Amino acid sequence: MGVFIHLNVSNKVSPEQWEKAYEETLTLVEKFNLVEYDEIKKFDRKIYCLTHSKEREINGRLGWLTIGDGTFLRTAEDHFLPRRIPESDPTEEYADPLMYVLAQHGIVNFENPSINNLHEYFGSKTQGEPYHMALLAIGCLLDDRLNGEAICSGDITYGQCYYAIEEANRYLKTPIKTPLRCDLNRLFERVSKLPIENEKRILTFEATYLGPKNKEYFDFIEQRFDESAKRDFVRAKLNGNGLGTYGFSRSIRDILAYPIPVSVVCEEFVAMNPESLLGNDKTGNPYEMFLNHILETNIHVQKKDLHNCLDVDEASGETMCVEKQFASVFLMGARNKNVDRFVPLDELKQQLASVIGTKCDVEKIVEEYLKKNASARPDNCTLLNDVHDKFNAEQKAEKEKYDIADYNHLPFYEKGDSICPKLLEQIKEWIEFYKAATKEEYYAEISKKKFEEMFKYFALQNKNLRLMKDTWEKIFKNIETHPEKFERYYPMVRVSINSDGVQDLVRAYVENDEFYEFCQTL
Repeated sequence: MGVFIHLNVSNKVSPEQWEKAYEETLTLVEKFNLVEYDEIKKFDRKIYCLTHSKEREINGRLGWLTIGDGTFLRTAEDHFLPRRIPESDPTEEYADPLMYVLAQHGIVNFENPSINNLHEYFGSKTQGEPYHMALLAIGCLLDDRLNGEAICSGDITYGQCYYAIEEANRYLKTPIKTPLRCDLNRLFERVSKLPIENEKRILTFEATYLGPKNKEYFDFIEQRFDESAKRDFVRAKLNGNGLGTYGFSRSIRDILAYPIPVSVVCEEFVAMNPESLLGNDKTGNPYEMFLNHILETNIHVQKKDLHNCLDVDEASGETMCVEKQFASVFLMGARNKNVDRFVPLDELKQQLASVIGTKCDVEKIVEEYLKKNASARPDNCTLLNDVHDKFNAEQKAEKEKYDIADYNHLPFYEKGDSICPKLLEQIKEWIEFYKAATKEEYYAEISKKKFEEMFKYFALQNKNLRLMKDTWEKIFKNIETHPEKFERYYPMVRVSINSDGVQDLVRAYVENDEFYEFCQTL
């Protein structure tokens, strides 16, 4: 499990086209302050550090590599982009990078020949760290410059794309335009040419379209796809999911969001041999279970809450994080089942009865469902949303009231900045713990030794502390010229860097002189 970003390029792109677009990525690598690992060698020892990413030869290939950003010093896995790509083989079949997106959604196999002919870059975990947005901006740049022949996919949203593009355009002479996957008309034209079975037409368009699933999108579907395509879509969504499962519930919710008559959904369900969709014990009325799946979407309720805190806000620049991914799995039952569509109850019952009225008592099932849920307590989704929203509101209020309300802004502390009281208490406790390390016998011993021994101490002890190369060099110069200042830095590799919060505190203490002076007053 993790947060990924992928970049796939078609075999139609020539080395000359690629290199011209690649040149512009170097500007964004610099402006977005991307970093990679480096090392400082002294006295037959090495200290690992971070340094600004730059074009260099890596494993025999010229290009650039990054593992994070140099502003917040958040890192994850490395991503490499080469200056040169291979010359295309004229005998190769054209490979559209959209095919990779379809493979990610299980619509085609990764062994598909079209996918094998693609140039694949990035593809590692970003874990939603800040450099995720920089990589996406670079992907959108290549998408634009190569006319949609370079496509980003993975854990990305249209909101992220627009935010990344807005940031990137501040540094580029020629602005990046809307990515292919966010443009309904351009995408439809491309998808129509993909080597995909007809019955997967809407499924393919849904998987590749990154934009909002709003009225414009559904009106577009209504205009461009006939009833046959809509029926194919329903069958494809329902196939492979058993009644009573989360998968079936999610599929029904996805289907009902589309302007497809409920009666059509029922007809396709009936044609699937509903008894075969029951569990291993084969108990229960499949039609009643199917009807309950529809009712739990609250399609018959005009005003309903569609908020789901387990999902990323696709309209914003919010990125997915590993913690939210885990929560979405373990709290799966708390997902919002409401669908953004309204069908009046009488009309809904009429459509249901017209197809499955002879299979079950639609009126009775609906009445029992409504009675059961009329006085029900708030569901798990509502309770979770309330807790989540309350926490976010408190966090927002603190950020508006204080200059610094969280750990990741401590490295940027300026004299006179106000700090949230709860955070300040934690800083006081931490400083006391941090300084206690200088009471160790080893500190008294090594603080009297030469700089060489001090350097070897840092090289031996440092395991997880992330600092830029120039910060380390500044620290070493400080210690070498003023040995008494070793006291400030000795504990930084003795404390356990077991969270980003501790990383930010240590970094602020050893890197930011104004924060260090402030801490001496606590």
